[in-house]
Amino acid sequence: MMIRSFTHHRIPGLSLAAAALILSVQCGRGEPRTEAERAARGRELVEAMGRKLSSAATLSVRTSERSERIRPSGVIQPVALTRETSVRRPDRFHFKTAGDLQVESWYDGIGLTIAMHKEKVFGQARMPETLDRVLDTLHERYGIATPLGDFLYSSPAHALLPETTTGGWVGRETIDGQQTDHLAFKDKGVNWEIWLATSDDLPRKFRAEFA
Repeated sequence: MMIRSFTHHRIPGLSLAAAALILSVQCGRGEPRTEAERAARGRELVEAMGRKLSSAATLSVRTSERSERIRPSGVIQPVALTRETSVRRPDRFHFKTAGDLQVESWYDGIGLTIAMHKEKVFGQARMPETLDRVLDTLHERYGIATPLGDFLYSSPAHALLPETTTGGWVGRETIDGQQTDHLAFKDKGVNWEIWLATSDDLPRKFRAEFA
């Protein structure tokens, strides 16, 4: 599975949010026209995505990511990297990045290891016994939100769309010669969008902005 483009923007004091993997609308369905129809279609797609992802025993995805890091001096530093992520439910996780940041991390059902090979440093911590609980622990104890994290839960739709979320289906656009469905959602402190290829139900572009 490949996400060609993943972009997020970070504002001081807030952590990185997840990227997304969502199903496209089924062929032959009409475009929603009212606000209520657009909202319903967007949620329907996310829920369908959640069912598909949660049923997968293993998942592998490659992302190209661009972001902005706010340094202590206040200088905005652009960051570009590629990330290989693999999951085996319910208790295995690994990712490795290349580019401006070179980080590798893995969870083996017992502990989490994070290694920065270029700097020759690493850290380890004991973790709960499932990936869901690991993601919760990283957020609640360490203030870390893992890229793609919401989509690695056993119920991605529940993680992505709390009751306070608004938005839905926006329209159809062409990206890299492929027709996509564009979804956009808003929640407290975050706006995120995703473009889904109608040909294979996979994301082609994702963007999140935090305030």
